[in-house]
Amino acid sequence: MDANFNSAMFFGHNPTMTDLVNRLMDFKIDNMPTCGAFCAAFDVVSWADVVEARGTFVVFEHPMLLE
Repeated sequence: MDANFNSAMFFGHNPTMTDLVNRLMDFKIDNMPTCGAFCAAFDVVSWADVVEARGTFVVFEHPMLLE
């Protein structure tokens, strides 16, 4: 990933998206719902420094939460 970017957005389908969230965070979710959005922050200088289970939770939203 280009070091000039300080954020990335990933789109995909389950079970891959649930697995990605669970790998990045030090806690687990059961399911990334359809149209779900999850944000994690990493205190790193380079993308190469991103490590599994070291993400800081920022937000988790999905349509059912917005009702």
